[in-house]
Amino acid sequence: MTSGLREEGRTLTLSRNAEFNSASQKIMDDREPAIYIMTNKTNTVLYTGSSGYGLERIDQHKRKLVEGFTKKYNLTKLVYFEPCETVEQALERERQIKNWHRQWKIELIEKYNPEWKDLYEEFVKRS
Repeated sequence: MTSGLREEGRTLTLSRNAEFNSASQKIMDDREPAIYIMTNKTNTVLYTGSSGYGLERIDQHKRKLVEGFTKKYNLTKLVYFEPCETVEQALERERQIKNWHRQWKIELIEKYNPEWKDLYEEFVKRS
């Protein structure tokens, strides 16, 4: 890991994630702003996105209705989900995570989803 502000910001962010992931374990409104990380079947490609529509946007990715990166690389597995209070907060968090090294993203996923399960069905059942 590198030292300095980036690491400090990352550390603060990871501790803040506990609140967000605790909230994501509850029944969620699928219109809630959120950030998410999706991957492919073999967990080799990662995509970080944000949405003001939470699970609705993820459903669009899963059904390949969104042209672009997720469709091109067959990213249909939701491995991380973090509800946000506002769309602006979701966009800020997305930019932050997109600037992270790949290993940091993997550590974030494995902290809350060590088996890399597809969380989408679990969240849909709860909502």
